[in-house]
Amino acid sequence: MSLDIFATGSLQKPSRLSPPRDVCNRCQSKSLSCVFKQHQRGRKPGTRLKRKLSTSVSPSHEPSLFSSERLDYQHDPPQLRQEAPPSSLGRTGTSGNTQWENEGLQPASILSKATRPGKFSLENILCVPNVLDSGSASVMRAPSPGRMDNEYDPLACNFLTFPVAIGLYDRPSFIRCLNPYICQLDPKLHTFEYVRQKSPFLLTTILAASSKAFHPSLHPVLRAHSEKLLGLAFMNGSKCVETVQAILIFTYWKEPDENRTWLLVGYAIRMCIELGWHELELDDINIGTVQDELAVRQTRNIERTWLILFVYDRSLSFQIGKPWMIDQSSFIAKSGHWHQHNFAVPGADLLLCAFVALRIVSAETLDLVSPSRSTLLSFQGEMLSKSMNNSMNSWENKWLNLFENETIKPCHKFMANFYGLHLRLLLNSHLLQSALLDFRNGMALSKSALWLCSSSAIGMLDQVSREFGPLKQLYFVQDSIHAMVAYAALFLIKMLVSLPRSVRVDFESHSIEAIGRASETFEGQCATEMTGCAMQARFLKTVVQKYQNLKADAANGAFGHQNSISGQPNPPTGEMIGLAFHNHDTGNNENQAIGTHQEHLSPDEFGPGILNDKEMWENLFTEVGFWMSDGVNLSEHPNMI
Repeated sequence: MSLDIFATGSLQKPSRLSPPRDVCNRCQSKSLSCVFKQHQRGRKPGTRLKRKLSTSVSPSHEPSLFSSERLDYQHDPPQLRQEAPPSSLGRTGTSGNTQWENEGLQPASILSKATRPGKFSLENILCVPNVLDSGSASVMRAPSPGRMDNEYDPLACNFLTFPVAIGLYDRPSFIRCLNPYICQLDPKLHTFEYVRQKSPFLLTTILAASSKAFHPSLHPVLRAHSEKLLGLAFMNGSKCVETVQAILIFTYWKEPDENRTWLLVGYAIRMCIELGWHELELDDINIGTVQDELAVRQTRNIERTWLILFVYDRSLSFQIGKPWMIDQSSFIAKSGHWHQHNFAVPGADLLLCAFVALRIVSAETLDLVSPSRSTLLSFQGEMLSKSMNNSMNSWENKWLNLFENETIKPCHKFMANFYGLHLRLLLNSHLLQSALLDFRNGMALSKSALWLCSSSAIGMLDQVSREFGPLKQLYFVQDSIHAMVAYAALFLIKMLVSLPRSVRVDFESHSIEAIGRASETFEGQCATEMTGCAMQARFLKTVVQKYQNLKADAANGAFGHQNSISGQPNPPTGEMIGLAFHNHDTGNNENQAIGTHQEHLSPDEFGPGILNDKEMWENLFTEVGFWMSDGVNLSEHPNMI
């Protein structure tokens, strides 16, 4: 005889059960149903049992330090540890009644809570056992695996040998040469074996990116394999930090005709929201070292990836004129000291925090200079310019000084300065564009603003040719750097084309020389014709040559009939398109002004009609085969040029 607990009506008390029988003696004598509840022995009324995470791993399988399986919650980052909630229809209080009054009236509160952790499906919404059994936990399928089977391992597929893979990964390829530019991986956590066990997709994208720079003959097959794994990840609904990182690395060093960056980054962001990253919080315990190092590094790996997505999302939004997806949460707003953790990646995490602060500054100011506020720009342009540039000055004073430390890698110092100049140029372009439109209508234009705008664009090009170029590392930069260099060069060309000769002479020589130096620098660091450096060198050289052709045509009186590039008549004069400039905090120089645009055009003036010749500019931008990071031509986005 064994002593177990049965529920008989409203009573629960011990009863003896004979082994051959399924009903206890008392229930049989009273013709009552006998319900066996052994798992609730000693449970207090009104409490629930915590459901363990389902896993396909056998009990005998022991997790190792770098195991790819997540056996229980103890290896999850603290912010993401959640008990699987019971169905909203099955909540009972101590009285046994369903507590509907504690729930909201929105779909997320009324529908089954089993749909919340990334399982929004009709099966989970209409889960009948949840509706009928108010005391049971939600019935959910086991979560989809965050990783792919080892059969997709590029080494198992015989794409390359183990020594070659190690060489592409760490000696001294991806981790030492490419990763510092993207701040993506923690070298202490992401060892070759760790990444190989975690995700064949991530390993393949790393090797594909590295092979493009160090082993070009392997790149086509590794890139094709990463394409295959990207498709599998999408079809299987794979959701994990390694999949997100693989997608991001897939977009950093692309093929020239790749045009899916915007879509892929958006998909990665949705994946992270499914994982709950938008609710991350900056835990004070992370400041110390009381936690296990592996758990802390895994937590910071997730936080780092979310911060990178925030920066990437805002950068793409600014570049191609589309709305961003990630809101500024408290975690992002308070990330200014995130790089000071004991387990922070030296230099890389500092650069990431600087970029986050830079994007926060841009978000605060871009709304003020949006096209919808054109009236505000006309009457309060100088005040807005001061406010924006003061914000940029504060960012520079706080962050750029931190990169003067000799322990900081040169690439991190270069990127901090380069991105700061680029954003200052972008922010002020809206204000100065409005001022230039007013100038064409006869109003005065600040000469100091023009000078500081050109100096900022020239500063970006000089960062490439004079500061970073001599280190022979431009070959490793990601595609976004090339897009920003193109932006600076095109800004200078359009500025020269838009100004009368009396003003243009002050800027022309410095602008053309800066573009030429950058072109020579890129040309000296390209290996093949299809690398980013080779394409950039051709682009910059062609831009200068086309400008000289336009100038010669203007001197010969060709404008007003047809131009030498498109071969079509120039359109009538209209508003300028896409003129981008930079304005710096200028002190007492703001009142310096250029005379109104009422003077007659000199024989070598280009004339305002050239600015509206869309076909001519498209031919100029595409003739050398240079495309933006999202596969969109520069001329399709006026605020880019």
